[in-house]
Amino acid sequence: MFCELDRKQCLLMEGDCIQTQLVFTRPILSLTVCWIIGSAGACLYSGRILLLLWAGVTLISPLIALLMKIPIRHMVLLWIALSGGGFHWFWHDTHNVSSIPGALHVSSSVIEDMPVQAAGFIASEVEIDGDRAQFEMRVTSIHHFASQSNKVEHRGSISEQVIVHIKLAAKQEQQLAAAWQRGDAILLRGNLKAPAKAGNFGSFDYSKYLHTQEIHWLFKGAGAASLQRQEASQWNRYILFRWNDQLREQLGQKMESAFTSLLQAGYMKGLVLGVTDELDPATYNEFTQLGLTHILAISGMHVAVYAATLLYLLKLLRVSRETSLTIVMVLIPAYVLLTGASPSVVRAGIMAMIGLFAARRGLLKDGLNILSISALLMLLWNPYYLLSVSFQLSFLVTGGLLIYMPLMKPFFAKWPLLIGGEVAITVTAQLVSFPMTVFYFNQFSLLSFAANFVLVPLITYIVLPLGTVAMGMAFLWGDGARILAWPAEQLNDLTFWLVKWLNVDDAYVSIWPSSSILWVLAYYAALYSVLYWLKTWLTSRRKTGDISVVNSTTITSPMYTGLEAAAEWAAILQTAHEPEGAGKFARRQWNGYRHVALALSGIA
Repeated sequence: MFCELDRKQCLLMEGDCIQTQLVFTRPILSLTVCWIIGSAGACLYSGRILLLLWAGVTLISPLIALLMKIPIRHMVLLWIALSGGGFHWFWHDTHNVSSIPGALHVSSSVIEDMPVQAAGFIASEVEIDGDRAQFEMRVTSIHHFASQSNKVEHRGSISEQVIVHIKLAAKQEQQLAAAWQRGDAILLRGNLKAPAKAGNFGSFDYSKYLHTQEIHWLFKGAGAASLQRQEASQWNRYILFRWNDQLREQLGQKMESAFTSLLQAGYMKGLVLGVTDELDPATYNEFTQLGLTHILAISGMHVAVYAATLLYLLKLLRVSRETSLTIVMVLIPAYVLLTGASPSVVRAGIMAMIGLFAARRGLLKDGLNILSISALLMLLWNPYYLLSVSFQLSFLVTGGLLIYMPLMKPFFAKWPLLIGGEVAITVTAQLVSFPMTVFYFNQFSLLSFAANFVLVPLITYIVLPLGTVAMGMAFLWGDGARILAWPAEQLNDLTFWLVKWLNVDDAYVSIWPSSSILWVLAYYAALYSVLYWLKTWLTSRRKTGDISVVNSTTITSPMYTGLEAAAEWAAILQTAHEPEGAGKFARRQWNGYRHVALALSGIA
């Protein structure tokens, strides 16, 4: 009896240690999660409710530390991270107000339709659609312009972004507007309008969306004459973005010269450069229906292929490993900028740079910690990233691959590395992205798995490299570029045909009701429990010698080092086991937890 009591006591003590390890095996992950929770709380609540919630969390923190046996200093760090995330969001959102009314010395209610004159810089690419030109402008000064007396009143210096709409009166004005470029110093006359608010409950609120972009006004101009280009008195950061725009345009032109049709060229621009404006709308909708739009979004796999290719070329040139890693780290920000700097590619770029730096210094690389650092840096720079669907899907899917891939790999233990890894990635990515796809889009294609399994490797490993090399070859040898582009075009035609064929019958598209965050969290908890139980069951049926999944030793090939820049391949090449402590905890808690988790996952 005493032995049994001692054994139970030891098991309880072991369980307490495991719970503590879950919190501080990866301290950066724990701190980042607390920071995100604090930011989300400040986003959802404000004023007295937010203060009461913060006070409640502060009061129960010692109790949580006592029950989970978390050291006080660790709990204090978690509390600081949670409070810091909430305060950072609150401070940023409180200061996200327009300074234009103050510069004009008028209230926001009377500023509309007031004739104003603003000076500043064009801060984005100029989009011309028929008789309208649109761009973003960084306003550096604004004045109340009395048009009758041509007198300027109420001068004020500010720094604020606005969206400019200019009505073009004639075709000649379209040609004039086509010469406007990002970074131009301009003087603009017109009227200010407040963005439209949502007309119906639950509909898209344009005003709130622009608020997260730190834009509060629309500037309406009449005719190209309302804008006067001026000589820039000094260099501004938008000049750098203009050079980037010009380079993207030149690369796009070379892509058009290499491929025979605008459909092919527009598709390849989206695939290689992240330019989706010229992609055929019907094709884009078909990709969306099958959950394939991530192929057209520059992400971790694109960065990985880019890094792996550079490392391989540098090895052929007999450049040392340390120098090669340094060169690629320096070039990754250029690639991020060149491909549009969307949240997904920024995340992938930061992770790649951290991973390559760790490889150069011979440090231990941990995918979840690298992912956490990337998220924390992006949220410190701009807390509104948290509201971006692209940011959420990118980090959730990447984190899901890092967490669930070790549980998925035993099912493909006897498969070749590349094939088994690709299947494991596809299955895991589909399982992880499913609840967020349903949460945001209320639909999910049952053919999504088959489409991703067939097309993602084809596009990533064949079409993407061919298109990139053909684009580069077009600068040197036009005929050679078209020769390289020909097999890519044939594969693209096959892709378009397959995507269209899979979209013929809508019966495979399931429509889901709006779900809750509770449902999403319960799904992930149940998924981990089920996969862990299946892995344990599968392992128990095999001999010990057959359990090994993939050789977990570090592979020093430059190609593999580049692939590790993507979380997907990091999960295959580096991670052989579930997160430390999490597996034991899941096994010990399975019998008492599985029914609750599975029941919660059924909540609509």
